[in-house]
Amino acid sequence: MPGTQAGTSTLRDHWEKEVLPKLTPEMVYTDPNHRFQISADRWRGGSPFRESKSGTSFAVWPDTLRFYDSGMGFAGDPISYIHSLKMGHWEYPKGADWVEALRELSRRAGVEHLFPERNYSKQHIERAQKWEERRGIFAT
Repeated sequence: MPGTQAGTSTLRDHWEKEVLPKLTPEMVYTDPNHRFQISADRWRGGSPFRESKSGTSFAVWPDTLRFYDSGMGFAGDPISYIHSLKMGHWEYPKGADWVEALRELSRRAGVEHLFPERNYSKQHIERAQKWEERRGIFAT
């Protein structure tokens, strides 16, 4: 089984141990509207879903890879960002959409071959999502 070679058998473990440590802001936040202004603690740029008068209403914190769109009041992580770009608006992914966004980030991080392939139960996916939501709450 691919994920078990590196010792990651759950989606959460894969995200936390294999994907997140290898991601950089440049690998995740790719929308051309960003045109980031980079400072020591955050990157500021335009939102991918609306015009920004200041051009700096979208912020990314490189140390956590979390983001906040102040004009729309939406905050999230790389998984919610990737999903939202696909949907065309800010939205938190659920179920198979969450797994699909994680798979895309695995590809970007160069660890897609370690993705723990199997049929995940609805409960397993929900547990991984809740863990990520809690992690986000404590990171802010």
